Amino acid sequence: MTANRPHDDPVVAALCLTLERYPWRGFTPHLLARLALAQWDRHAVQRLLAAVPGSSPGTWREVEPVPADDPRAEALVAFLTAHRWTQLTASTVCRRLLGLLDDTAG
Repeated sequence: MTANRPHDDPVVAALCLTLERYPWRGFTPHLLARLALAQWDRHAVQRLLAAVPGSSPGTWREVEPVPADDPRAEALVAFLTAHRWTQLTASTVCRRLLGLLDDTAG
């Protein structure tokens, strides 16, 4: 994976905000991947709603991890298990995971 999202990316910021509420370095790679996917999905919904004239997303609840059996998590888990992600900053982990999603989605 070579893609990284920029530091000021709104999805990176939202995922970092979600992570800082928890002792995220103690998460399993699978749980972290599921949270990253949930934030990715929320951003996709926000983009779709923004494209509809007169629509408003309203107030969002706290982001919850995608279901445990979501097949998209496999690539993120593989990346996390291959790297020392607990030694990285939250911003770096978020940028790399979301960059990986960018790579696989495009």
